Amino acid sequence: MKEYRVFIGLGSNLGDRHGFLTMAAAGLKELRDTRVVWYSSIYESDPIGKTDQPSFLNAVAELETR
Repeated sequence: MKEYRVFIGLGSNLGDRHGFLTMAAAGLKELRDTRVVWYSSIYESDPIGKTDQPSFLNAVAELETR
C-alpha cells in the first residue's frame, strides 16, 4: 500500500495553548497506519484579520500515512 507524506498545522489561541498542542501531538501518534516523522518547534504569532483576540501558538507535524 502506498504511503503519503503529509504536513498538519497545529494552532491554539485560547486556554492552555501549550497543553492543547501537546494533546494534539499525542493524538497524532495514535492514528492508525500513521507515523509521526517530525514536529516543529512551537512558535507564537499575532492573530491576522480579527486582531482583537489572544496570540496563537503554532506548530507543524510531518506524518507518513497510508
